[in-house]
Amino acid sequence: MTTQPRPCPKCRNPLPSAGGPCPACLLAAVASGDDSISFIDDGIEGRAAAELEVALPEYRDLQLLGEGGMGAVYRAQHSRLSRSVAIKVLKPHTAASPGFHERFQREARALARLDHPNIVKVFDFGHVGAFPYIVMEYVEGANLRVLLKSGALGAEDVLEIIPQLCDALSYAHSKGVVHRDIKPDNILIDDEGRVRIADFGLAKLANEDLPTPPLTRTDQVMGTPHYMAPEQVEHPTEVDHRADIFSLGVVFYEMLTGELPLGSFDPPSRRRNGDARLDPVVLRALEKDPDLRYQQAREVNQDLEDLDTANDRFYSKNPVDPLDDPLLQPVRSSDAWVVVVVILGIFLLLAMLAAWMVMRGGDTPTDPQVAWATSESDPGSGPTDMTPPNIALLQAAGSGDLDRVKRAIADGASVNYVHSHREQRPRGPVSSHPIGRAAEEGHLAIVSYLLDQGANPDLSTQTSSARAVHHAAAFGHDEIVKLLAKFQANLEVTNDDGDTPLLLAWKHGHFDVISVLAAAGQAGRDIAVDQRNGLDHTVMGLAADAGKVEVVVDLAAAGADPLERNQFLVTALNIAAEQLDSRILVAMLARLETLKDGSPLMAAIRYHRPDNVRLILAKGCPVNQAPSGTTPLMMAMFGGGIEIVKLLLEHGADPSIKHPDGETARDLAVKHGHKAIVKLLDDHK
Repeated sequence: MTTQPRPCPKCRNPLPSAGGPCPACLLAAVASGDDSISFIDDGIEGRAAAELEVALPEYRDLQLLGEGGMGAVYRAQHSRLSRSVAIKVLKPHTAASPGFHERFQREARALARLDHPNIVKVFDFGHVGAFPYIVMEYVEGANLRVLLKSGALGAEDVLEIIPQLCDALSYAHSKGVVHRDIKPDNILIDDEGRVRIADFGLAKLANEDLPTPPLTRTDQVMGTPHYMAPEQVEHPTEVDHRADIFSLGVVFYEMLTGELPLGSFDPPSRRRNGDARLDPVVLRALEKDPDLRYQQAREVNQDLEDLDTANDRFYSKNPVDPLDDPLLQPVRSSDAWVVVVVILGIFLLLAMLAAWMVMRGGDTPTDPQVAWATSESDPGSGPTDMTPPNIALLQAAGSGDLDRVKRAIADGASVNYVHSHREQRPRGPVSSHPIGRAAEEGHLAIVSYLLDQGANPDLSTQTSSARAVHHAAAFGHDEIVKLLAKFQANLEVTNDDGDTPLLLAWKHGHFDVISVLAAAGQAGRDIAVDQRNGLDHTVMGLAADAGKVEVVVDLAAAGADPLERNQFLVTALNIAAEQLDSRILVAMLARLETLKDGSPLMAAIRYHRPDNVRLILAKGCPVNQAPSGTTPLMMAMFGGGIEIVKLLLEHGADPSIKHPDGETARDLAVKHGHKAIVKLLDDHK
């Protein structure tokens, strides 16, 4: 009998019967110079799809989108939510080392907590047989590589893309997540024109357990060499977030020129007759020494904001805020003589101008800058809106200098002063009133002093509904949140984005703030502990996922519902069932008299948590539910956990139930080689 050759999952040409790489793909890679292609062949296409369909029955219509060095990517439909997802399955050799399972969960949870409009979201993760998998958002659109096939992009398009990439990287780096493989292929442009970065951390997940550095192996490359920072090659164990900034610089250069910055390269403006003012930004991002490179992604945005073209800003066209005026900022003593000379010159100029005006009959100058220079008020605002004491108070509140705050108030500044503009920074608008600015910067003593002096804890502005408690919650200043709650600040009010303080603390992972707000809820304050505002998880679910036992206890005491479902129909109880620390599950189950939903049981089985299975079964959880055809006993066959199988049988699990494809739990045990479980099931009969 002649065996048909297996097709290459990438090009569908026949693979060699003796194994090895696809000749057609190998020739294509050599011809194109694409060094990101890996030729290791674990043959996962058919095996992974078959096991995924059984173990993850909620995902239907799996379609292979591609297979490479790290694994395979499938598009699937979530059967209950009717939405497309991408399922990325890592190759089995990634999970071969001891302890990989726990490390995989830890890393994948970090990715799942990333919630940013420019980052592709992670919805779920786990293991199916030998295959670790991650379920991600499926993005309709094209990647940047497709756009670059026609050559360089215009500066206007580039300056739409780079700031969004910087925002995403800055956010991820603040959460301790490094991408490691920034390149056009991982940068998506969705149908609405929004930039999305995909595959955060997957390079590390797929390669962290390899016995030798990736570039010394013949079958696998972590990252893509042309986009990798020098330290990724020379010191792969010492890579930090600055490697992403180098890769960003490569992408920046390629977008402007259509070429890669290889060897000794020219500044981008010389390659495409572009604007030379972009050169320093690109070249600094491409510094080979990480210490000479931009240290934070947001610094790239800051430099782009400072670039002017035709008297307009490249990136930001906001009016200059008087608070940013260097004449109103503290100066170094070494620069003081320069300021004195400048000020004397200004006074001399104004005196000459005044004399000229007298001779002209007292005409008022028409230039708005001259008008501002001769006035104490901001044009377009009230006569006392910009008096120096108020400015001094606002600056002092943000600086943390309590003595300056007291002096400004003694000079007549109002503790409830509201500035007429909002500063624009990469992290977003900052507070426009003293108590909000002090709360944002974490200056507890100043917030306390301002409240004692009669500051309104619920002060907001006409241009922003954000209050001091929002700023404190967003930046994780739990003691300030506690103090504002003591002064009866509104803890339920929403900001411009519809977020309460609790949701802001949720978004930024500030669990101490969440505990403070939950304690206020226990004390009788109005706190909507189950509010989500479109977020993927409830606050209790996030706390469970992060292993924060005390926070879960506080939220439960404040009335949080462990059975509240997120938009993917997953409850906080499901997440607790996955955790190693059973105390999280105990805290939630204490709020329930009985448990009728079998999904937490399935979660505990999927993650091999026998202690959690025991706790859930003790609450009367049904043991033979199979809404998608897979019973808990069938699920246990994939992990081979005999202890869990025994628990299920003791609580009435029926091994004779058949999956829609006709297989029983015993059939699955035989299929996966679990001889001890097969014997246990046979003895159970």
